[in-house]
Amino acid sequence: MSVVSASIKHPFATIVAYIVLCLFGAISVTRMEIALLPVIELPTVSVVSAYPGMPAHEIEPLLTEPVENAVASVDGVRRIRSAVQPGISRTTLEFAFGTNMQIALNAVRQAADSVYPTLPDGSEYPLVQLAYTNRDPAARLVIAPVEPATLEDIAHLTTTDIASTFRGDAAVGSVHLFGVPRREVHIAIDGDAIAGAGIPVQEIASTVAAHIIDRPVGTVRNGTTRDRVIATTDVATFSSLAAIPLRGAGMSVGDVATVRMGVRPPTAAYLHNGAPAIGVSLYPASSAGPFRAALAAEGIAARLTSRFGDVLTVEVIESQARPIGGALRALMTAIGIGIVAATVVLFLVYRSASAVVTILASIVPSLSTVMFGMYLADVSINVISLSGIAIGVGMIFDNAIVVFDAYAAAPRSTAAERSQAVHGVLGATAGSTISTVLVFVPVLFIPGVVGAVFSQLAFALIVLVVVSFVGSATLTPAVAALFGDARLAKAIPSGGSRHLTWYRRIVRVTLRHRWIAPLAVGIVAAVFGALLDVLPRQLVPSLPGHVVEVDIVLSPETDIEGATEIARRITTQVIANGAARITADIGYLQDDLESQADPENRFNRISMRVLFPDLVRPTDIPRMRASFGTAAAAEGAIATEVALPRDPIVRILGEADPGRFEIRASTRGEIESLYQRVVDALRRQFPTAEISTSSEPSTPVHLLEIDRRAIATTGTTAREVVQTVATLIEGALVGTIEVGSVETDVRVWLDGREERPIASLPDIRLSFGDRQILPLSSVATVRPGTTPTLLHRTDRRPAYIVSVAGEGPPAEYARVVRSVAPGAVQSAQSALEEAAFDILTVFIIAIALMFLAFVAQFESLTTAFFILLALPLSATGSLGLMRLLDKTININSVLGLLVMFGTTVNSAILLATAVRSRATARVPLLAARRLRPLFATVGTTLAALLPIVAFGVRVDTFESHTAVALLGGLLLGAVAIPFLLPSLLSRPNRRRA
Repeated sequence: MSVVSASIKHPFATIVAYIVLCLFGAISVTRMEIALLPVIELPTVSVVSAYPGMPAHEIEPLLTEPVENAVASVDGVRRIRSAVQPGISRTTLEFAFGTNMQIALNAVRQAADSVYPTLPDGSEYPLVQLAYTNRDPAARLVIAPVEPATLEDIAHLTTTDIASTFRGDAAVGSVHLFGVPRREVHIAIDGDAIAGAGIPVQEIASTVAAHIIDRPVGTVRNGTTRDRVIATTDVATFSSLAAIPLRGAGMSVGDVATVRMGVRPPTAAYLHNGAPAIGVSLYPASSAGPFRAALAAEGIAARLTSRFGDVLTVEVIESQARPIGGALRALMTAIGIGIVAATVVLFLVYRSASAVVTILASIVPSLSTVMFGMYLADVSINVISLSGIAIGVGMIFDNAIVVFDAYAAAPRSTAAERSQAVHGVLGATAGSTISTVLVFVPVLFIPGVVGAVFSQLAFALIVLVVVSFVGSATLTPAVAALFGDARLAKAIPSGGSRHLTWYRRIVRVTLRHRWIAPLAVGIVAAVFGALLDVLPRQLVPSLPGHVVEVDIVLSPETDIEGATEIARRITTQVIANGAARITADIGYLQDDLESQADPENRFNRISMRVLFPDLVRPTDIPRMRASFGTAAAAEGAIATEVALPRDPIVRILGEADPGRFEIRASTRGEIESLYQRVVDALRRQFPTAEISTSSEPSTPVHLLEIDRRAIATTGTTAREVVQTVATLIEGALVGTIEVGSVETDVRVWLDGREERPIASLPDIRLSFGDRQILPLSSVATVRPGTTPTLLHRTDRRPAYIVSVAGEGPPAEYARVVRSVAPGAVQSAQSALEEAAFDILTVFIIAIALMFLAFVAQFESLTTAFFILLALPLSATGSLGLMRLLDKTININSVLGLLVMFGTTVNSAILLATAVRSRATARVPLLAARRLRPLFATVGTTLAALLPIVAFGVRVDTFESHTAVALLGGLLLGAVAIPFLLPSLLSRPNRRRA
């Protein structure tokens, strides 16, 4: 007994089995991770090396090159890139996707261990860590003081109670605070006093450091136990610092310096609507996901504001719970409305509630089984996977409609005869299922990040199609058997499809004039080529939003205080022009090497996130760029960029800038000369183009050149001179004491250093070994000069990044650049470009497999060929509707084309099964009998898509691009396939098996 026969004879048992599957699916949903996108571990390891105080051109040979040489021997490294800045260097290693990154990480750490002993004294141990795509925070918050409290007053409360509260939640993985002022004890040295007493600056710093002691030194025996011994001094309070004696001088610290409370020199600033605040970024725990972490953040923020509302406020300004929740609600709403619309279509076609219920019975089990399969495969509920379900909802009905139509149209007979009628169409539904699966299986085998991102969509669709086929063969006949023949017979008009005389007449015309079908195919192919040429292309569609990112670059010598003031003034202007909220951050986290090493985190760069009450569309960006650019230029900015936030998919796939090129050479001198020749060639060819580089080869600085002969007579060294000057200017941390129960750093530096002009630097007096006092000018010269602040390296060679924009097409830029620098390459290819050959290969294989499957099913080469003609015919409709609705060819629309291929091929298979190998006179009648299930399957899919398209026309969404491509293809396919395919398949001279 076949499965179909068993389902018809035992309908209740079949239905109960599907109810059990629904329960498994419901349980799975409650345990699945919810996220905006699937979490992907990029095959990238970063190595950060630091040597505070060293210029970039010294860091390169001292740190960067040794680290690069050490890690280059690690197995699997594809590319090595380095960014070198003053005092710090970051080397990024790219591995092949699929590499075991834990093994790779350990290998890189071993390489760092081996090279560290060879690095110069004073350098820090390299920081080695992985890179992830889920680095976007689950929530962004702002902590602001309530008057009369200040930012300094709430700093300790923020770093202790508030940060601990967030970290204590199981959904929160890590907490990053930005713009927190840290209080310090400042020992401000009086330059005249130490000069008169002949006390070296370094002696004060070392003496204070020697007296601030509180650490264990070992254990001693005490009877039968051992007790710990902790060394400490009486310097444990703020007031005791001034009493520290200076050796051999009969003086104390208080005689030559002022001890006072101050604030650590800032390396980061955070503004909220122009006022100083503390920014908080919450990252999710791996077990929770961003959605639950964001919900937790919102609840904690409300409790903290209630608890500390008299001194501060905690406000969530961005939360992933909102976009994730909104996207999931929109998709679920679209799925629900689509099901309702499909139900209406089914009722209009069959005019029978029993027929509608029979076909719709497969919806819940299919969706539940997909969720259960996703849970078993560790696929999260995200926009990618749910998009596959939303787009494929209409496909659930296809097989059920065909099976129901065959079941209900059979004459009243036994269960065995009903089963035979269903078996008669299972071959066609199996073929359509296989063809759809073959379209998406290649996505599972696309290597790299592209396959990782979209494999979840392919997986959801494959499971959905397979489950719908199994359900149509079992659940649909089981439910139909419960209703009985009398009710279902009403769904099939008497006489079958003979009332469709208009359709039969058109088919007879195409059969009589066989040139019509080939001519129509040729015309459609020409239109397809024209549309393919005129439609714009992009990686992902640009979508509107309420947030705009503004990046303002100031002159390289701008300090953080100046940048903060400029950001405050620009914020005031923008809020006056209608912005609802603006946050701005400047600089880097001082205690985070990765933050310091990021070239984007610099004092002369202001990063703003501007929230507008109304939606900002891509067409609004040029106007905003001009407005922000004018305001920033008035403040001395040298560059301003305004853009909608980059979609996470774009960041993962790495959309490349066609006007950005990388040139390389063997030495730093060669690369600088080559860069200049490239710039000169570009300026000759494109006089008005904007040409820039991120390497910044000539940043103005003040060079301190030490006279080695002069210092030889003083009994000191160049290093000691440099350390002394650094202590006087930047200060030296010498220890930590407790101030008001708070562990506080102690810093020694020169009093009044903030107000001291650069012209006074040569007059700074230094004390040398025999306590002789000499001005800095006696051993060093201070003069203006230039030095690089950012150097690039690729594959252990110096590199320059050249960006060209404005006049001329990118292809011409590339031609000019490569004519001067033949080895120049696009600075960064997108993941799609890197995987282009693999994508093309797997889909050519997929089309070949589909063709072979059709040959095996129909035992005819020509039939298989004509069925595949449905693909370009329908694709023309996709491109036409995309053009009409102003959509682009992007990764989302390509996915819509793939889904459309599977659906339209199903219609072609259904017709081919009916009319192939039939006498020409019978073809119109046989094709007409397939028209009702064909239009029903296409109609339900179209109805399921309309809500997504309608919402996307009003507010552009990623799903709307996919749905438009699918909708256009189905509309044209619904016309072209039924009217053209019968003529092509029934040619008298057609080869038969």
